[in-house]
Amino acid sequence: MYIGQRTYQRILLKTYNMTVKFNLHSKKKELTLIYLIFRYGQAKPIQYSTGEKINPKFWDDSKERAKRNWPGYKLLNMLLDKLEEEAKVYYRSCQLQEVEFTKEGFRDKLNEIRQKKEAQEDDRSFLTYFQSFIEDRSVKLSDGRKKHYQTTINHIKALAPKIDWEGINDSFFYRFLEHLYAVPMQTNTARQYIKVLKKVMKEGKREGYHNNDSFLYFTVPEKPVDKTYFTLDELNYLYHMQLEGYREKTRDLALVYAFTGVRFQDLWKIGPDSIENKRGKQYIKIKTKKSQMTTEAVIPLHPIVEAILNKYNGVLPKISNQKFNDYIKVVAKDAGFTEPFKMVKNISGKPTEVTQPKYECISTHTFRRTFITLAHEDGIPYKVIMDIVGIKKVETIMKYIVSPKEKSAEIVANSSLFKAPILRKVQ
Repeated sequence: MYIGQRTYQRILLKTYNMTVKFNLHSKKKELTLIYLIFRYGQAKPIQYSTGEKINPKFWDDSKERAKRNWPGYKLLNMLLDKLEEEAKVYYRSCQLQEVEFTKEGFRDKLNEIRQKKEAQEDDRSFLTYFQSFIEDRSVKLSDGRKKHYQTTINHIKALAPKIDWEGINDSFFYRFLEHLYAVPMQTNTARQYIKVLKKVMKEGKREGYHNNDSFLYFTVPEKPVDKTYFTLDELNYLYHMQLEGYREKTRDLALVYAFTGVRFQDLWKIGPDSIENKRGKQYIKIKTKKSQMTTEAVIPLHPIVEAILNKYNGVLPKISNQKFNDYIKVVAKDAGFTEPFKMVKNISGKPTEVTQPKYECISTHTFRRTFITLAHEDGIPYKVIMDIVGIKKVETIMKYIVSPKEKSAEIVANSSLFKAPILRKVQ
């Protein structure tokens, strides 16, 4: 459409007389609506409610935008930018096309922006964000961690399939715990699911998805766990057992695990390429990964580990974590590790004494615990053990160390305290 010079100048003059501002409905309320004020020419200003609320202390009057310390400020300010732009574009287009500018048309245009925003918010729901959180980090998370995160969201969906960000409150926390305990499961397992929930809520708040702090107070105290391990004599007995098939492969992996202390997923990094010779000693050097942090582990090559590697030409047989847990119980039972093992399990928040044969209590973690416990019993300092197994905190290494009361009594009995000469009776 052709527009003459005078008409264009007249339209341009009108647009110069147009302003868009954002004001708060009230500065006395804790949360108040944000209004768009549109002024044009000599007409009465149009007030349009954006539908968005903010605490006045987080509002910048000079910039007419949310301050950076308001959770979700980026998204809110983007919406205000879009509404301002659309208000100006609609007014200019009416002038250029010589179409009547009406308040109803103006509100309809801005409502379209808000409707698009509401549709986008469906993609920003708590459960959608949680699932995206898992998928976005799938490359960095181990298979075990991914499964743990997915199980957490599955439990939440089973309890509250339409839960939103604000619904993650104290009431939900207690209902969620009841749901987990009803499965049933050990208290420490439920604690791990709560930790995942808190991590997702923390990231969601940091990224501006919500302003709900209730999750900060979700606490499930860690319960002490009775744990078993293998003695050196038991490991030697396992090594000399005559086994075949999956029993043999499982036993061999367990021994490599027990004499290196690596995490289960790092077992298959051990091979000819990972072994180095230094000053007449052989060492295993591998990169290990935990919680997105990669560190280098240097572990002395034990003769049993060397023999097993030679047996398989440097390539250890592969077994899944779940199958290993199943198979090693069979191997341990064949080995005669059937003595009763008493433990207190905190199931559904309540301590329960359970007695099982030792082989039933064995899992992948038993062998990492075995390495750490045997190293500790041999007098190796905590710091050295931590460097070998890639643990950063002393309190974490302490959880791995098994110290039976009989063993503690034996250490004290062999100390100088109990070998001191008998003193004369004081007269």
